[in-house]
Amino acid sequence: MRCLEYADATFFNSIAKDLELMHSDIKYRKKIFGNKYNSALLKFMIADVEASGGFIYSEGRKIFDCVSGVACSIRGHNPPNYVEELQGIEDKDERIELTNLLYQYTEIENIVPAVSGASGVENALRIALTVQHPRRHVLVLKGGFGGKTLFALTGTWSSLYKQNIDPLYADVVYIDPFAEDAVAQLDAVMQKYSIAVVQIELIQGVSGVRAIPETALKYLQTNREKYGYLLLIDEVQTGMFRTGLFARSLLHGLKPDLLVLGKGTSDMMFPFSIVQYTENIQQKLNALGSNLIKEIQERYNYPVGYRTVLNVLHKAKEIKLEERVIKSGKLLEKLLCDNLASCKSVRDVRVFGLLIGIELNDTNLPQCWFRKQLFLLYISSMFKHSSYPVLVGFCQGETNVLKITPPLTITPEELSQICSTITQVLNKPFIQLFASAINVII
Repeated sequence: MRCLEYADATFFNSIAKDLELMHSDIKYRKKIFGNKYNSALLKFMIADVEASGGFIYSEGRKIFDCVSGVACSIRGHNPPNYVEELQGIEDKDERIELTNLLYQYTEIENIVPAVSGASGVENALRIALTVQHPRRHVLVLKGGFGGKTLFALTGTWSSLYKQNIDPLYADVVYIDPFAEDAVAQLDAVMQKYSIAVVQIELIQGVSGVRAIPETALKYLQTNREKYGYLLLIDEVQTGMFRTGLFARSLLHGLKPDLLVLGKGTSDMMFPFSIVQYTENIQQKLNALGSNLIKEIQERYNYPVGYRTVLNVLHKAKEIKLEERVIKSGKLLEKLLCDNLASCKSVRDVRVFGLLIGIELNDTNLPQCWFRKQLFLLYISSMFKHSSYPVLVGFCQGETNVLKITPPLTITPEELSQICSTITQVLNKPFIQLFASAINVII
């Protein structure tokens, strides 16, 4: 908001009174925040909220943050010595150093920067469509989420984010990867359209924390040469060790043409994202005489961003983060599955390292609005837990799925405590849950 005054003084002056009210009046700020952004977070619109490590401190209470910026956190809030760590990185070309370090993980030769996951997706799409011209069609999987910015919405399935902002990119084809005939759908699309690029989230984090079936991935991997499309894998949520390995694509033996990394790249500090792309794409850009990469680098070429990602990777190696996340994921899966096995309110538990979805049973519940309010009771009860409060969230696209994305450095003791809180609340009879949480709703 401070930048807005300089960027567009006329617009800034037209809303100056509202901005001043938001600054000085906490009640007005809560109203605007709830209406325009997120009503579920209104509980934090108070004067004395602090965050450190895995915890939020609010009104004298210590709450474990299992949202962590929705999979952004490697070490928790405000990692100690962050500035000193960045200053300690050798003073040389950070971009080249990061390019070489990322290559050791993925064997993808080139990188280009961005400032968010959505802008990373946009940059990847721009690169793909440039080298594939005159091909224009993008194949996207239903349930996918590419971001909320205009071009990133190409990869976002839900129409909720696209209302009243037409025109968006038109040449998009969607197929359902979870359908029994998903492979047949893919083959039909490939034969009908000249697909330029296929965009995939290997786990659909917004739409229920669901892994794309192996049959669909195998088809897309093995038919690239036959149909000539590029493979763009969005690992904004699944990458940076969130699901165990550095990138989820490594688990499936996939080598994407373009790989988008975000969220964990920032360590909850400096917003930054990276697109890796192959040397084959670079050669095609060179042959076209394209300045696209140069233009993107000039716009997003922040040394602090590169240093932040380098620091994350250095710390990950130092603390053996990959092994740690795999071990934590196995422990969390065992604790949740053992304690929720007979829980009538839970339909499924999906654990991918430290990206977790708990699907609640909504089979016999009434219409959408009321059902959502009932599920909010679970969140409220976890947040108000007497011995170990925990903040969790829901998937934006599937409001009956609890989403848990704790810091990657979470300890076994913390894991046991959050699992205890979650399973205690989910195993409560609904009447008891309602009685204990009614004061929160009121």
